[in-house]
Amino acid sequence: VVGDRVLQRALLARATDCGIERRAAAVSALAPAGETLAVTLSGAAGDGVVRTRLLVAADGSESTVCRLA
Repeated sequence: VVGDRVLQRALLARATDCGIERRAAAVSALAPAGETLAVTLSGAAGDGVVRTRLLVAADGSESTVCRLA
């Protein structure tokens, strides 16, 4: 069994290595957009929309992402 903090550190390190941008934001809306998904984010930097081919709902048992999907 891998501890949560160990897994988080490993995932964050790999994401950084791959050039993935992290954003401190909440998902407020989801919408299909062709072969992608338009994800509306709300955060300290303001609201914005990003498009992605994959969105992982890893925000707990009361997942906003799962509720919106």
